[in-house]
Amino acid sequence: MYNFNKIKFHLSTFSISLLVILILNLNPITIYTQNINKNITDIIKTYSIASLQVISINKDQIIYKESYGKKNIESNINTDCNTLYRVASLSKLFTTLGILKLIDKEKLTLEDDISQYFDQKIRNPYFPEIPIQIKHLLTHTSGIIESNGPYKHFIKNIYQKGSISITDYITPKSPYYTKNIWKNKTSTFNYSNYTYGLLATIIEKISKQNFDNFIEENILKPLKIEGNFNIQKIKNKQNIGILYKWTQNTHKPILDTPEMLNNTNNTVEDYITGTNALIFSPQGGLRTNITGLGNLLKALIQQNNKLLSAKTFQTLHTTAWKNPNMKGIYKEKAAGIHITEELIKNERLYGHSGESFGMTSCLYYSIEKQKGFAFIVIGGNYKTGKSGFYEHEEKLAELLF
Repeated sequence: MYNFNKIKFHLSTFSISLLVILILNLNPITIYTQNINKNITDIIKTYSIASLQVISINKDQIIYKESYGKKNIESNINTDCNTLYRVASLSKLFTTLGILKLIDKEKLTLEDDISQYFDQKIRNPYFPEIPIQIKHLLTHTSGIIESNGPYKHFIKNIYQKGSISITDYITPKSPYYTKNIWKNKTSTFNYSNYTYGLLATIIEKISKQNFDNFIEENILKPLKIEGNFNIQKIKNKQNIGILYKWTQNTHKPILDTPEMLNNTNNTVEDYITGTNALIFSPQGGLRTNITGLGNLLKALIQQNNKLLSAKTFQTLHTTAWKNPNMKGIYKEKAAGIHITEELIKNERLYGHSGESFGMTSCLYYSIEKQKGFAFIVIGGNYKTGKSGFYEHEEKLAELLF
């Protein structure tokens, strides 16, 4: 004989249990968000970070996107995901994409001798018969060591005089030239900001456009990425966040303060296209936000043909230079992009990072798993991690991936 009261009790208990399970299953994103938010808050406290933007992407879906801290500490103004920051060498990824766009249009190749774009023979004096090619500029293997010459003086005069040719730095008899900038070994890695100025100037010579206009038209607008290499083109300068540096236990404003932005001169007003695109800082001067980097991540992960052709995406991801014995993050390079299995152990990631004026930035993704992440970090007390990246970068990468 059935005990209906007992059955009723079990059904009632089952219903409550099912309801609890359903509630939990309906809110995995909430649980994940609470967990990641707590961990990021801990990272901010540990490394005294002033502000932070993060995003995590899986295929074409945003898994997590958030901002923390102040874009202006002195005025107590919060940052948000649309606040623009100067992302330093992460900008090189955009310059690389500009070159690859021209490859797609069959305007150049990676094997091109750069001399053909400057009406003069450009050679390492130690190896006068070996041409310097586009791929050497992208992979930092051109033999140029800019720090061995008057690079800061050269850059300063570009903005003050505006008529200095990009090749003045590597042309004998130029007041900026010294043979010391050339390495007496071939195909070795030496990180170079100057060579990305050469790349940007080549883009100008081929496209007949200023570098900032070309990148805006071919990369930023199609992918709906806010920002620009030319600060004069950013209409709402109040949306630009201050770069702080952690020094003497406080956050010191270094760049893009309201006073600096109000006194910005139009240094490109009289610029002659194809003269010296370093004036746009193609090596590190892009101001953008995490929303825009998220849009780029989606395009890279999905290999969106609006960005590049399938063939050129393969070029972007093919190893061009490798030295596993090197310390730090520069062990493997493709055409203008880092390849690392150090940031997250045993995860092969592609992307680029940046550091300048107290800011660190990263954008990395997995082709195999079709997921990636990006972050912009301002004003932290940074410490080098085991991978060669900073500790906070390692922790954020692990968390967001």
